[in-house]
Amino acid sequence: MRESIFHLESPEPQLMSAVIGEKLFLDRSRVEFLLEMGAIYRNRKRQVEDCLVGPEDIVRVHTLPKRFPTDWKWGDRIVFQDEAVVVVDKPAGIPVHATLDNRIENVAQQLGDFLEQRLYVTHRLDTVTSGLMVLAKAPQSQSDINKLFSRRLVKKSYIARIPIPVALGHHVHFMAPSWRAPRVVVAEEHANWARCELIITDIQPQREYFLANIDLLTGRTHQIRAQLAALGASLAGDTQYGSDLPASFFHLRCTHLAWPGRSLTCGADEPGTREE
Repeated sequence: MRESIFHLESPEPQLMSAVIGEKLFLDRSRVEFLLEMGAIYRNRKRQVEDCLVGPEDIVRVHTLPKRFPTDWKWGDRIVFQDEAVVVVDKPAGIPVHATLDNRIENVAQQLGDFLEQRLYVTHRLDTVTSGLMVLAKAPQSQSDINKLFSRRLVKKSYIARIPIPVALGHHVHFMAPSWRAPRVVVAEEHANWARCELIITDIQPQREYFLANIDLLTGRTHQIRAQLAALGASLAGDTQYGSDLPASFFHLRCTHLAWPGRSLTCGADEPGTREE
């Protein structure tokens, strides 16, 4: 694979764009594109404008930022909004927030551009996961929603496509303290491992797969994917968690989101929403 991350230094003060262009043989337009994408850092701080750098500076350049689709009809995906929050039916294939090398192609930025206001992330769905998520319109609203999440007053329900049925009921696992994927979960409790809880409320056959209805009680990164894998039923197509079944995409979708005074539901497949 072609190397795509470079760390550069300049022996004397000069424009960052000149350093990058000279050392990486990139033309001005490409450097401007990388700046716009947020793929260039100076001393670990993301840069979006050209600046002077000198011998004390380290410039990190991601020359091949990962790209995500942005041609979504965001107006059709808004489920609910008021003066404090907006709830959107997130499509699969786009991250919720800025990634290390791409600050533009994400839900918060794209939906914020559509609404012409800054949005604040309150919780996350994996890039490959679709469905309901809430973003705040102000820092105070973000804090208020985060308190509801921390007190477990926000209910989240998902539909997952799995290859075999698994036992209904309350499932508890413990996730190893690591930022690396795939996340490791086990049934035995370990000190400093995060407790993961979900309830599988129903399973229905659907052609060669089964659809599992899941109430998520804790919100760990990759939790549903890791717990289903531990139960021997990795999401169809989720090769990162051991699936050997072909699928153009794996189906994990948040279909119900509720907190005191508000209950929202979206369709199991295509965007189509209603407020209960």
